[in-house]
Amino acid sequence: MAVIILIPYHIWSARNKRKYECLERNHSFVVKAVLRDLIDFSKLVPINIKSVSELVFSRQLKVLISPSTTRKIVKVPWQCLPLVYWKLNIDGCSLGNPGCSGAGGILHDDQGIPSRLFANYEGISSNFVAGFIAFFAGINHTRSMNIRKPWIECDSMAVVMCIKNKKNSMDVSAGLVVLRAT
Repeated sequence: MAVIILIPYHIWSARNKRKYECLERNHSFVVKAVLRDLIDFSKLVPINIKSVSELVFSRQLKVLISPSTTRKIVKVPWQCLPLVYWKLNIDGCSLGNPGCSGAGGILHDDQGIPSRLFANYEGISSNFVAGFIAFFAGINHTRSMNIRKPWIECDSMAVVMCIKNKKNSMDVSAGLVVLRAT
């Protein structure tokens, strides 16, 4: 945000110095002034990093980065399922949104014993798309193993709601899939 203000200010300032004070400044002076002010500004308000490219850019400029917040780890215990179900835990993620993404999952029997694991790099996509890719990959794995009643758990409420509202073209018969957000 600060860069949006600093760049026009320094261009305007250099223009006025050239016009009214007869001081010629080249473009590198303006760039250095913007970078200097950005570093000074980051000392007052540290930069909040949201992606790897922002991190690399901030380190190159030597600006202060705000410390990341500590995330709370919540242990989710295994819950046994009725004998007819298999549990499919799926997740999709992207580094940046959109960014490099992956989708994966794990398929357990009713006793919690893993029987199939899968993970794929999916190229550039959003978290939402990666979650859907994980869902469809998981469904394909359950079908290839002739599993009739998968119990699917996903951490993306958007993916769960979209699937439950049937706003897609999947061919899953009613009653064969139990889906819930974790």
